[in-house]
Amino acid sequence: GPSGDFPYGLRLQKNLSLGVFNLVNEGGAENLVIGFGENPDNAIRFRYISDQLTNTFDDPLTITGNGFNGTGRVGVGTTNPNKARLDVFASGTTTPGAQGIALYVQKDGGALFDYGALIERSGGTIGYGTYSRSSNAANNFALVGESRDATGAGYGLYAVAFNQNTSGAGYGVFGNAAQSTTQYGVFGNAPSAPTSYAGYFNGRLVYTGSFGMVSDRRLKKN
Repeated sequence: GPSGDFPYGLRLQKNLSLGVFNLVNEGGAENLVIGFGENPDNAIRFRYISDQLTNTFDDPLTITGNGFNGTGRVGVGTTNPNKARLDVFASGTTTPGAQGIALYVQKDGGALFDYGALIERSGGTIGYGTYSRSSNAANNFALVGESRDATGAGYGLYAVAFNQNTSGAGYGVFGNAAQSTTQYGVFGNAPSAPTSYAGYFNGRLVYTGSFGMVSDRRLKKN
């Protein structure tokens, strides 16, 4: 913008490289604006100097015209982000009367396939694209999927396994229950709709063990 947009502050310039540190009036608020530009290779580096005598340093965070990168960790709600490159911590409910949410992501529609979040990983021996853990509650649900108001079918959880280039087996859903008094590898519940199937299988069914009969009248319908 014109120079009048930055009436108070510091301007650094070398050839075509530009850096500004200004107070800018935006909508009645005096905002601090740190800017850089002109040369697309320019960046803002947050540098940690561990030894000034030997000029030993690390750049934990770098901001370029394309976003953030760096070798350090980012903590939100914590001053000690020691669990991952991005460590988000929240205690209690984040909004009065609401559920406790540490991380919220929203994506509005528009594309043929829309993803609220896309997580990718590759390599290794045992890989988890997403690992979710819930502990120390009266009832723990490590993963909850909810589908609402679909114009067609709604799927709370849709899982696909592709192994086109390997000889390994593919499991759309793998359920394992251990260290419990009563264990269910997969539990399905569909009691209310006019046509209800707690489990529906399109294809052959293979099992080991036996099919058990439930005698509790609370689980039966005439």
